[in-house]
Amino acid sequence: MKHWVEETLSNEAEGFLHQVSQPLMNETTQPLSRVPALHLLVPIGSEQDDSTALFWAAADLANRLALQVTILHCREWDLAKGVKYFMETQEEATSIITSATKWFSALNIPVHGVLCDVERGSIGKAIATTSIDYHIDSILVGLRQKRRLLPGLMGSTVSQVERLVDCPVIIIRINKHQ
Repeated sequence: MKHWVEETLSNEAEGFLHQVSQPLMNETTQPLSRVPALHLLVPIGSEQDDSTALFWAAADLANRLALQVTILHCREWDLAKGVKYFMETQEEATSIITSATKWFSALNIPVHGVLCDVERGSIGKAIATTSIDYHIDSILVGLRQKRRLLPGLMGSTVSQVERLVDCPVIIIRINKHQ
């Protein structure tokens, strides 16, 4: 009986939405396209194992919600004798973004990649800036368990992101057995 009631309500809601959308379709020359309602930022590092957990969590959210994903990779640099020294080449960083966007595209999830160069230790600031520049609704970050002295403390990047952004931050624990 419950299933029949849910199905009837679902059919009524579908009929109502069809009635509402039909006049709109008649007034416009182009069909209305589905625009993702939420914009999720997924910052990723160079480690493929760390990114896998974030990718699956983002894909799960995208399957439940109308969601667009922005992949962010920060190419860190440091000064060495007054010259910027990058931790990875432009080609390596571009390859990371390309493989991530291909992964999401294969699942038919709207995605685009952003690559930025940041001073070493400033990834949290870059994530916050990107969240503003791209009108991000939520950020999905990974929390590694490396070198944690106290169980209640989070990593410095995650803590920095939480302090600097106004949108919700979703934290996924990765590599918890290291």
